[in-house]
Amino acid sequence: MKFHESHTGMFGIWSDVSRQFVFGIQEPSKTKAWNALYKRIGNNARKWRWVAKPIRQRDAHMFRQGLIIREVK
Repeated sequence: MKFHESHTGMFGIWSDVSRQFVFGIQEPSKTKAWNALYKRIGNNARKWRWVAKPIRQRDAHMFRQGLIIREVK
């Protein structure tokens, strides 16, 4: 899969309500991001407000621990 140059290669959980990435989840795939969300909040992860989205470099201010950048070949 090819990404835009500003994409970090990681996916996070986006809240449609607050319009920001939440819980500091950064995973290499959408499935792993969903699994991390389920592990963190349980069945509340089924709500309509959560979406797994690619993380771009311009979203760095939403992550306290900083962005993790994965090299995509």
